[in-house]
Amino acid sequence: MNESWLFPLHEYQQRVAKIRAYMQDRDISLLLIDQTEFLFYLTGFGISENMYHTCLLPLTGDPVMVFRAMDERAFSENSWITDTVTFHDWQDPLAVLADTVRARGWESATLGIDFDSYCMTINRFQRLQAMLPQIQVKDFSGVLKQLRTRKIPQEIECIKQSAAANDQAIREVVAEMGVGKTERQAAEIIHRVLIRHGMDSNRCGIVTTGGGNSFLHANMQERPLEQGDILHLEVVSFKRGYSSKIMRSVIIGTASPA
Repeated sequence: MNESWLFPLHEYQQRVAKIRAYMQDRDISLLLIDQTEFLFYLTGFGISENMYHTCLLPLTGDPVMVFRAMDERAFSENSWITDTVTFHDWQDPLAVLADTVRARGWESATLGIDFDSYCMTINRFQRLQAMLPQIQVKDFSGVLKQLRTRKIPQEIECIKQSAAANDQAIREVVAEMGVGKTERQAAEIIHRVLIRHGMDSNRCGIVTTGGGNSFLHANMQERPLEQGDILHLEVVSFKRGYSSKIMRSVIIGTASPA
């Protein structure tokens, strides 16, 4: 097992076997996986969404990953998949994908696509069909979403560590915040705690003040907190891509009767 991998090779092989059982049941010879969460489930790499990327999983043989050349080193360090095709930023990812399908002799395959994928836009779907007119497309929606719901102990441990970091972040915000402090300072405390506890680097969540529901998804303000303000904390942390969330309201100073 590569030390950068989150799970051992046999876990990914078991996942491939489970997916292929559904492919066989639906008479799908080639599966296109493009949604980030599903790619992470299969490949072990949480690739960025700034350019289109896919994994092609045939019913037999090795999967092929098609992705941005800039991510090649990070992918090789984190994924068990070795058959890769990369493209430069000035290339058309869909054209590279279509060329890859033809080069592997899959141009007449029965292609499974998750129709619920937020990465498969109508435009991309129509262009892909035009590039590969012999491909027969079948819906594979829901399968990978269902498979991901059953977590193995290593996944649960990541979620537990994330939840523990969230709890500590809330504790430290409550201890340090007060009249005259700002929402930004609360966010700074949260980020500090999450990074200290080994969480992934990302936005910590929503930190706002106010009352009612209108402030829950408002923007962070610089206004100093006042006596009786309600500080809304919506903390989301990630550990190797696995997340947890906690929402708490903190009264600044003494709570009013209301």
